[in-house]
Amino acid sequence: MNKNLHVVVRGIGSPGTPTVFIHGVGSNLGVWTRVQNRLSGLGPLVSFDLRGHGNSGTPPGPWELDDFVSDFVRVLTDLGIARANVVGFSLGGLITQAIAARVPERVERVVIMGAVAGRTDAEREAVLERLALVEREGPAGVAARGSERWYTEEFAAAHPETVNEHLTRLGENDRKGYAAAYRVLATSDLIDELSRIRAPTLIVTGEHDVGSPPHMSEAMGKRIPNSHVVIVSGQRHAMLEECPEHIADLIAPFLASESDGRNGRASMAPGMVVRREVLGDEYVDRALEHQDEVSLEFQSFLTSYCWGEIWTDSRLSRRDRSILTLGMTAALGRMREFEAHSRGALRNGLTPAELTAALKQIAVYCGVPAGVAAAVGIRNAVGELAIDGAA
Repeated sequence: MNKNLHVVVRGIGSPGTPTVFIHGVGSNLGVWTRVQNRLSGLGPLVSFDLRGHGNSGTPPGPWELDDFVSDFVRVLTDLGIARANVVGFSLGGLITQAIAARVPERVERVVIMGAVAGRTDAEREAVLERLALVEREGPAGVAARGSERWYTEEFAAAHPETVNEHLTRLGENDRKGYAAAYRVLATSDLIDELSRIRAPTLIVTGEHDVGSPPHMSEAMGKRIPNSHVVIVSGQRHAMLEECPEHIADLIAPFLASESDGRNGRASMAPGMVVRREVLGDEYVDRALEHQDEVSLEFQSFLTSYCWGEIWTDSRLSRRDRSILTLGMTAALGRMREFEAHSRGALRNGLTPAELTAALKQIAVYCGVPAGVAAAVGIRNAVGELAIDGAA
């Protein structure tokens, strides 16, 4: 077991389920910085340099996949963490699969990104050829082959400094550590173990990722019972550098969805807290069910922008926003949303009498048919309040 691991924790002591981030081969914990910048409020964020990488030690090889799993368990134990969310990218995604399958008692929710599983014969042959290159020429030889494997042409042209920094950092890796880690990546495939994963799982890869193509993510999704697959359009492997904000917005609502409720509101991203406080858990849970690529991205947008930015602007109170939203949804005929926001208005401090006054205002300015439809929504919301009060 490697005791010399470099670990960084953001948000020490903050409430909520800790999330552990595991980087890929040839990288280090810094690759998560821009993603983590958008995840404040989700609880402690734990990153560590893999063995043989960054500021961590390089124990003698060869290494096995279980060595990386043991390192993860050691990090949790040293920090006094019983269970955590786990987010892994590339080699980190492979390690995350092993963690979720082999030590499920330490895992809450899982995000697997740009990872491998179910390689074809041709893909196995290609990765073994690349392993031979690594062992023959080291990380500098890999870096010398260029960036086309990782970055889109558009990003490379617009951000040559980022690409150059990546290649320089890759070439400076410890040769023995890089080779030992790459051998684990090249020779491991957990496709037959994935059905053992029971934690809720989000699987993400780039549309044009050569090493971790979409068919691998789809294969994972078919085998992991409680999972969602998202293919990020137009992206290759370097998603954490090309579109970190988008990746953060994908995973934030997933990590914030505490299905067992043990950590309550404190474990959620700020936008999700507001959304659930206004609309209620049942309504939000229905909106988040059965997400595909389109709905997951859209729900993330709603949570982070509408609820995380607009509804938290202190220049208007939630009460004022409820009144505005009721008027607009009634005028547009969005009566399902009107009824949900009628319940929200009651949560935000409006009384049934004030909703009745608003109903007359709606009938005058939006028309009597809109007022009639709105009356149904208000009656349902107020009726539920009366039932709850009687209970």
